[in-house]
Amino acid sequence: MTVQSDKKQIPSDCIYEMDAGKPIYYKGVLAYLEGREQNEKTMPDSRFQSWLKGEVFLILRLLVDELKYTLTVGELGLSIDKHTVRAIDVTIFDRKIFKLEDTYSPDPPIVALEIDIKGEFKTSKAKQKDHQKKIKQLLDFGVQKIIWIYTDTQKVKVITKESITTFDWTTPIEVIDGHHLNISDLAQKYRDLFS
Repeated sequence: MTVQSDKKQIPSDCIYEMDAGKPIYYKGVLAYLEGREQNEKTMPDSRFQSWLKGEVFLILRLLVDELKYTLTVGELGLSIDKHTVRAIDVTIFDRKIFKLEDTYSPDPPIVALEIDIKGEFKTSKAKQKDHQKKIKQLLDFGVQKIIWIYTDTQKVKVITKESITTFDWTTPIEVIDGHHLNISDLAQKYRDLFS
């Protein structure tokens, strides 16, 4: 499947998310769309993002009750509505509602963990607008807690319907059922082991 633009045919695997039927492309695709690049150039996770995503998943997998919760890692598609799909890096679902099917999830996770903003936008204002819209869509969909990790500023934002709180990486963040993550400790552990 491809998406037609004014300049080129864009393969669907260059689409990160859909919002109200409008594609949000991976970083680098806009340069291709605008004719500044000859080939599709998508920006997958950086080494640090990929490592951090895996570590967060593995730690949570060891901590949470597997009879109560199901975890996913990757870019799980959440089918917000007929024309909106949002991708999440790590999720924690109520095990009773999670089904192993080859479809986007029509059900919300309890917790959604995101690392950075992966879509590409023409301006920082457009990026922030989509960021806020995605947060609202996830909460309206039924996600109870969003934990957004920002690698550039070394901050973590914890978002619920009731509040938005920003923490430094050094602060332990409660994910679920009293289980905490400390991003700074994770990064330091890696540095200590491999430096």
